[in-house]
Amino acid sequence: MTLTVSDGQTAAEIAARPPIPPLTGGQNNVRNIRHMSDQASVAASAAEPSGATMKTYEGKRTIDGLVVTVDGKRLDERYDVKQFTKYGFEWTYEGESPQQLALAILCDYVGDQERAIRLSTPFMKSVVANLDNDWTLRGDDIDAFLNSARA
Repeated sequence: MTLTVSDGQTAAEIAARPPIPPLTGGQNNVRNIRHMSDQASVAASAAEPSGATMKTYEGKRTIDGLVVTVDGKRLDERYDVKQFTKYGFEWTYEGESPQQLALAILCDYVGDQERAIRLSTPFMKSVVANLDNDWTLRGDDIDAFLNSARA
């Protein structure tokens, strides 16, 4: 059996990739996080029970405005935790609305409100500000950020 990941590469091809330099800002961070998460998911796949679920976050710009979902359901802004803005979510730049999105994703994913608040600025700068107009973040993308934030 050959293990393949989302981009169709085998585990051996991913493992052969050169290491990614540390995150320092710029447009390549989301790509670097995905590369790191692909490597991590290959390593973790042997230990992960089959059928385990991973959250998927998606953002889209529509004619009716911005839509952000987690596993197909609307993601709450989490104003109850901290309100950076009253204008809802935004992405592709650094600011209050992108930080609200960062906070909401982290609150949902890590389940620790204080940690989510603490990490919302670096997550906004490293990930949210670099998202495309329409985007998808997988749980392993967020794990890769969380692992880099510990270093």
